[in-house]
Amino acid sequence: MSSRSKNMVFIVFAALAFAAMLYHVAAFVQPLDESPPWRHAIFIAVCTVCIYGLLKRPKWFVWFFGILMIQQLYSHGSHLLLLLKENKFNLIDGAIVLLMPLVFILLLKEKK
Repeated sequence: MSSRSKNMVFIVFAALAFAAMLYHVAAFVQPLDESPPWRHAIFIAVCTVCIYGLLKRPKWFVWFFGILMIQQLYSHGSHLLLLLKENKFNLIDGAIVLLMPLVFILLLKEKK
């Protein structure tokens, strides 16, 4: 993958992190789910770090993202499994379970 195309991929993922941040901002201001406002505030900060990290890719970011990925796979993966048992599907859960490991692999490859 060329440097330019790799940068474009990370820009797309940063845009997705921005969209997630907007969701958490909206949910912080007006409850959209059963999560408390403080949880959305944490994820506003986490998404902000991800946007910066995906665009600038400092050395420490791969570890931050790896820890976040584990948390997200546990949270969204568990929810997705419960839904699948009921023959339901949630696009956001599915996208997170699929895309976060992909981003992590790209970050690891770049670190080499």
